[in-house]
Amino acid sequence: MDADVDVIWDRACELLMSDATGHGIEGLREGDRMLADAIHLDGCFQRSGADAMPDLDDTDRDAGVVGLRWFGLDDAADIVETYVERSRRGLASESDELDSTDAYNAIDVEAGLTSGVRERLRDSADSFAPADMPRPPRQQPQGSRWTSGARRFLRRRD
Repeated sequence: MDADVDVIWDRACELLMSDATGHGIEGLREGDRMLADAIHLDGCFQRSGADAMPDLDDTDRDAGVVGLRWFGLDDAADIVETYVERSRRGLASESDELDSTDAYNAIDVEAGLTSGVRERLRDSADSFAPADMPRPPRQQPQGSRWTSGARRFLRRRD
């Protein structure tokens, strides 16, 4: 099963690097999209902290929060949502930003996502495209939200 987890994880990263949403790529399933969205949000948070969350596109941030929750990372999702709400209301201080960033970083989101993929595979394997599905094209269209630095970040650490 770990080989399948690696394939699913790599496929989600490929989707992000090509700026694909999964629409128009046949065979992707809910779990593939949820993982890609959660990885995207986590990557943004890891690079820039809580202060960057209100500036992230609402659609991307909301999809990432849903992805985190789908994999059982409610605490991480709550931190993002709470900080964004406080920031939008003008109530977030520098101390709030630091506290939110520290609280989020205390959660091992990568391990939680990996564990969540394993659980979803065990309980409902059809949530993900088959491991032998062809990978999305390796292209980076203009306007992609990813850079070569992000590619290194997205490489799954063992």
